[in-house]
Parts: sequence; structure tokens; C-alpha cells
Amino acid sequence: MKTLKKIGRFLRRWNELLSIPTSFVLWYFSPQLLRMMDPTAGSFDAGVFQAILFAVISFLILHGVAWLVLKLSWWTVYDTLDDLPKMFNQKELTVWQRLKFSLALFLSFLLSMTFLVNAIA
Repeated sequence: MKTLKKIGRFLRRWNELLSIPTSFVLWYFSPQLLRMMDPTAGSFDAGVFQAILFAVISFLILHGVAWLVLKLSWWTVYDTLDDLPKMFNQKELTVWQRLKFSLALFLSFLLSMTFLVNAIA
């Protein structure tokens, strides 16, 4: 019971991670649901996750290389980006600046992951 409470607190704090087990459950039950609608429907096997795993590994490698190139080429920009968490915590940026930067960063990560998956698949 104590473990379930810990898991509940963890998922309330990190609710973004709830999409991962949900997608695995949907993938597991999708063949049965598809065949209920169309008996001739085919489904994906577990090998489909290798493309996603390869895309994540590629993204992490490219992320590291991009930071290295940024640090070696434009160290002032790197230092500014390295100090951003301090700027966020000390409220040096306005709310709109923080919001714009956060959304741009999230969307750039999402877009790059999408490009990687499309390039691999």
C-alpha cells in the first residue's frame, strides 16, 4: 500500500510520464481492438520500438554534439544558456520571456525528435 502511494505521488509530480505506460497498454491491446473492427487487419510487432529507441539514442548523441559545438564555437552563447536556470529562479526574465523561451525550447526538442523518427522510419 505504501508503494502505491509513492507511485501515485510520483505520477502526480511527473504526470508527463503517464503517456508512456498508456501507449504500451494501447499497443498491447491494439491487435484485439483492430481485429474486432476488421478481422483481416494486421498489427505491428515489438520491433517497431527499435526505431523509437534508435531515434532517442540519435537525439541524445546529437544533443551532446550540439552542446559541444556551441561551447567550442560560441562560448558566450553557451555561458548565457548555462546561466538560464539561475535567471529563471531569480526572476531576471519577465514572465513572457520565460514562457516564450520555454515553449520554443520544448517545441524545438519535439520537432527534432519528429524529424529523427521520420528520417529513421
